[in-house]
Amino acid sequence: PLKSGYISFAYEAAIVAGLAACRAVQDGNLTLDGPTHFEHIKETSFASMSGTVELDGVTGSRDALSTLFKVVNHIEDDVVSDSTMVQFKTVVTGVFQNSTWENSEKYIFNDGTSAIPEDLPVLNTQQNYFNQGLRIGSWAMVAVVLLLSISCIVWTHNYRHKRVVRASQPIFLFMICAGVVICATAIPVNMIDDSVASTRGCDIACNAFPWLLSLGFSIIFAALYTKTYRISLILNSSVRFRRLTVTYRDVLKPMIVHLGANVIVLLIKTILYPLHWEIYVETVDMFGRPAETFGRCSGDGERLPFVIVLLAINFFAMAFAMLQAWKTRAMSTEYSESRYIAIVMISIFLVAFVGCPVLVLAYDNPDASIFVGNAIVFLTCCSTLLWIFVPKIKHQLDPPDPHPNASTMFGGVHGSGMDSRFFEIRGDANNVGQNDSVYGTRVTHIHTLEELEEENRELEQENRGLRFLLSQQQQQQQQ
Repeated sequence: PLKSGYISFAYEAAIVAGLAACRAVQDGNLTLDGPTHFEHIKETSFASMSGTVELDGVTGSRDALSTLFKVVNHIEDDVVSDSTMVQFKTVVTGVFQNSTWENSEKYIFNDGTSAIPEDLPVLNTQQNYFNQGLRIGSWAMVAVVLLLSISCIVWTHNYRHKRVVRASQPIFLFMICAGVVICATAIPVNMIDDSVASTRGCDIACNAFPWLLSLGFSIIFAALYTKTYRISLILNSSVRFRRLTVTYRDVLKPMIVHLGANVIVLLIKTILYPLHWEIYVETVDMFGRPAETFGRCSGDGERLPFVIVLLAINFFAMAFAMLQAWKTRAMSTEYSESRYIAIVMISIFLVAFVGCPVLVLAYDNPDASIFVGNAIVFLTCCSTLLWIFVPKIKHQLDPPDPHPNASTMFGGVHGSGMDSRFFEIRGDANNVGQNDSVYGTRVTHIHTLEELEEENRELEQENRGLRFLLSQQQQQQQQ
């Protein structure tokens, strides 16, 4: 037997078929075919117990707006149910009739309340963590930089009593290696996301990255421009043609000011506007829920002024070092150290000049921006170590000069012997000479190559004149 909920629809279906058949044979043709009957069915409309019956003119289905809908709630019947049996009762909570909903009672859901639950598909959010290949490549960069740094530290320690190391002051070589190591540790910190650490751990990594990067570069810059500053002090006093002693205190002042400025700016920024890890929604599903997300470091407040100040401080340090290198371009130092320092500064400037715009353009792509940032740090660290240490290692491996005491000329004054042939920057005024016990940089001359060539031509001309006069005197004596 039909349930009561479907009796009206069965009755109305029979009425539709009968009314359509009657209209089909009104012309006196008692033959009824299917297509003719269907066309008349689509045109049938009448009032019934469920409301006005209207059919779709294309499909023949009943128009949903004219259909009777009932919302039935099956709930526990407290009167009949007991501890051994639960019986349900049917309650009509709403009726849709004549295109209008009429609610009679509240619908009770499984949780026993009338609050509508979220009956949505299971949320499957794709979290875009950093690419695994990017992680491997970044760790490879860190391994290369750390291996180079440790090798340079070990080499500096083993040859700390050799002239090639003492000329560069081992403390500054160790500072360069330390700065490079600190910068290199910023690469793995930059790779931390919520797939390998908690939100708190990601927050710590976000705030640690600018500290490691800024302090590492500051130490590198400080060591480099301090070395060029020492040579510049020699150049300014070279007109007196005397050995000049420059103490650590004389050159550590700008280094302390530079590092202190970076620390103060970073400290204020970290306290006032700390960075935190934030999840961004990239795409949403049809229900407005996050379908694809990615995380990155973000911060509240105005961070741009602090970034500008940090960049300005370190750019000033780089400009100061390049200025000192330019001032001492005419000075030839032992082992050509000033030239390699200038090359390092130019290399760092070129890497930043090319890499920073690419980093800005790749900001919307987390993987690309992380790779570019790590590559900038990697190239800066490698260029610094290679240009500073490789020439020194090569000098150490080369055979010694077979004529260390040959007469030399500097500043238009001739001299011979070890004590008078060099200007020296050193911390101990009692140790002089060419042996390995001498600390400091020796300046072999303070003229450009063109000036030396011109002076050499003048000396050759003077020498020819003296030889001519000598031959004239010899001829007169023979006569």
